[in-house]
Amino acid sequence: MEYKIEPDIEIAYKDLKKSIRDALIKQKKSNFDFDLIDKAFTFAYEKHKTQKRASKESYIIHPVNTAKIITRLLLDENTIAAALLHDVLEDTQTKEEEIESNFGPDVLKLVKALTKIESLQYKSAEQKQADNFRKLLVSIANDLRVILIKLADRLHNMRTIVYLNEEKRKRIAKETLDIYAPMAHRLGIYWLKSELEDRSFEIIDYKTYNKIKSYLENLLEKKEEYIRFIENSLKEDLLQNNIQCEVNGRIKHIYSIYTKMQRKNVDLDSIYDFVAFRIITETEKDCYNALGVVHKIYKPLLNRFKDYIALPKQNMYQSLHTTVFGPGDVVLEIQIRTQKMHEINEEGLAAHWRYKEGKKFNLNDKMFVWLKKLLENTQNESSQEFLRDMKTDLESGEIYVFTPAGDLKVLPRGATCVDFAYEIHTKIGDMCTGAKVNNKMVPLRHELQSGDIVEILTSPSHKPSRDWLSFVKTSKARNKIKQSVREIEKQEMIVIGKNLLSKELLRHNITLAPYLKSKAFKDSLSSLGLSKEDDLFENIGLKKINPQSLINSLEPQKDTKKREIDTQVKSGFVIAIDGSSNFDIKLAKCCSPVAGDDIIGYISKNGVIMIHRIDCENIARIGYNSERLIKAQWQESKKKVKTILTVYAKDTLGLISKISSAIANLNINITDFKMKKQTDRDIFLLEIEVSNINEINECVSVLSKEPSIIKVERGLKKDFQRGEQND
Repeated sequence: MEYKIEPDIEIAYKDLKKSIRDALIKQKKSNFDFDLIDKAFTFAYEKHKTQKRASKESYIIHPVNTAKIITRLLLDENTIAAALLHDVLEDTQTKEEEIESNFGPDVLKLVKALTKIESLQYKSAEQKQADNFRKLLVSIANDLRVILIKLADRLHNMRTIVYLNEEKRKRIAKETLDIYAPMAHRLGIYWLKSELEDRSFEIIDYKTYNKIKSYLENLLEKKEEYIRFIENSLKEDLLQNNIQCEVNGRIKHIYSIYTKMQRKNVDLDSIYDFVAFRIITETEKDCYNALGVVHKIYKPLLNRFKDYIALPKQNMYQSLHTTVFGPGDVVLEIQIRTQKMHEINEEGLAAHWRYKEGKKFNLNDKMFVWLKKLLENTQNESSQEFLRDMKTDLESGEIYVFTPAGDLKVLPRGATCVDFAYEIHTKIGDMCTGAKVNNKMVPLRHELQSGDIVEILTSPSHKPSRDWLSFVKTSKARNKIKQSVREIEKQEMIVIGKNLLSKELLRHNITLAPYLKSKAFKDSLSSLGLSKEDDLFENIGLKKINPQSLINSLEPQKDTKKREIDTQVKSGFVIAIDGSSNFDIKLAKCCSPVAGDDIIGYISKNGVIMIHRIDCENIARIGYNSERLIKAQWQESKKKVKTILTVYAKDTLGLISKISSAIANLNINITDFKMKKQTDRDIFLLEIEVSNINEINECVSVLSKEPSIIKVERGLKKDFQRGEQND
C-alpha cells in the first residue's frame, strides 16, 4: 500500500491485517481480497484525516478497530470494508455514488444501513432513537452482516468511552445494556455480550461493579490452585472412562453475578457458584457419558440440571448444565458440550454461518425468531412503546414451557399464562378464560417457570381484557390485546353514537331508519369525508361530531340552542369538552374531582362522559392513549360537590371528635363518615362538600397536623375497599 500515514495509524492497520491473516489460518481459508481492504482503508483515511475523536487520537483508529473486531465475527471482504467505511456517509461529505463506484452496491448497502437518521426533525431524543432502531432492525432483516458491524462498532466505542462526559457515558452504557448486549446474546456471541455488559455496568453502577470485581479478584487469587486441581482431576477421571476432552475453569463475569444477586434478591455473600468449568468433548454421546462421570464423582444439587443439547436455546446454544458440590463442598457449575457446540456458543452467528458453508440465512431459522418478533413491532404507535417492547423482547432471560402435547414454547422470564396463550395463536389468546399449570388451576397473571406444562382454557364468546395489559410480558401479547380492545371499543362507540343520534332525531320527530336513507344524511357523510354509517356513529360516540350539527342541516331555520337543556348548569358546574359544554357529564366517584383539579373525560358505555382527575388510578389503568379519553376543563362551579378523603391514623382515642371539629372550623360540611380497623392502624373515610381544590388542600393540611394521623389521601383507596370486603 503506497500511502503515507502517521505511525500510530500504520501500526493499527498492520494489526488489523495480522488479525485477518490469523483468522484465515484458523478458518483454513486461502482466498482473500486484501486489495479491497487496502482500498477501503485508504478511502476512509482520506475522508476522516482531519477528524479527531474525544480521546484526541485520529478518527480513523475507530473504524480500523471496528474492522479488527469483525475479523473475529465474520471473515468476509465486503463486511470488513464496510466496517472501515461505516462512518463516512454520516460524518463526512462523502456521497453514496462514491462508495458504490469504488466498492460496489453490496458495500454501499451495508454502509447506508449503518448510517443514523439525522436529517429529520424530532420532537424528542426518544423518538429519534426509536426511528434509528426501526431502521436498524429492517436493515438487519435484509442483511445480518449489518448487526455484526454495529456490535463491533459499539464494542470499540465502549472500550474508549472514558473520554466522554459522564451524562453521555451513562446514556450510551444504558442503551448498550438494554439493546446491544441482549442482541449479542440473541446472536449467541457470548464473549461480546459479556464484555458489553461488564463495561456498561461499570459506568452505570461503578460502586457495585468495583465491589464485585474486587471480590472476584480476591477469590481468584485464593482459588486459582483449586481451579487447576479440579481441571486436572476432572480430565483424569474422564480419560479413565475413555472420554477425550478439554477441561477449563473460570470465574464468572461480573454482570452475570450481579443479575443473579438481583434475581434472587440476595447479597454477594449469598452467591456460591462463582466458579464454572467447561468440559469440551468430541461427540454428543461423550457429553452425556461425561455427565454421568461428573455426577458419580460430585454430588449434584437438586433441580439444577438443564439439558440444552436436547432443547437448544433460540440462539442455537447447546450444552449440558449441572451444579455440583466440589471438594470442600464448594459449589461448582459445570457445562458439558462438543467442540462444535463450544464454537457456536462462544461466537454464535459467526460460527453458525461458517458451519452453513456460506449459505444465506433465512429469517425462518429458529435462531431468528426474536428478530421476526421485533420486526412485527417496528410500526408501533409510539416511540416509547416501541423501545419498551424492543427491550422486553431482547431480554436475555428465557423460560422453556410446554403444551400438554409436548410442544416447546420459549418465552421471556416473567411471562404469564396470557403470554403463553398468544404464543400458541392469536385466537387462543383472545379466547383465553383460564389456565392450568402442571394440572392445577392458576390465575391468568400467573408467572410461568421453565418446565411448566400449560393448558389454556378458552371460550369462543370471550374477549380480551384491557386489564391484561398490566401484566403481560411479551410485545406480541400486548399488541394483540391492544388491537382487540380497540376493536371492541370501536364497536361500543358505534352503538353509543347510533343511540345518541337516534335520541337527537326523536327530539325533532324524526326516526333513524328513514333519516339514514335520506339525501341529507348522504350529503352530511360526504361533507364530513366519511364513507360508512359506522364511521359516523363512531365519531359521534367519541364526541368528535355533535349530532346536533347534522340536525341543523335538516332544519336550519330552527334555533336549536334555545331548546337545549344544559344538564351541566342544572348540576351546578360547567365543564368544557373540546370547547363545548353540551354533553351529558357526571363526576367520577373513584377520584371525586372538584373545581381546580386537572381533569380528563372518559366516554362510558352509555355515552355519558365521566370526569376523572387526570392522576386517577383508573385512568392510568385504562391507558392515556385510549380513544375513549377526551380533553376536559373546568369553566365554572356554582355549587359544592361531594368528594372523599381517606385518613390513616393510629391512637384513635378522641380522634373522631378532633377531625369533626377541625373540618367544621373550615366551614366544610361532612356528609358521610366511616371507619375500618386494621391490625396496625385505623382507616377513616370522610365524604365532604367543597367548592374547589383550595378547600380540599386546606382540609388535608389541617388534618395532617394532627399527631395521631399518619397520612391523608384523596379518593376511596384500596385499603379501605379491602377492609369493607373483610367485614
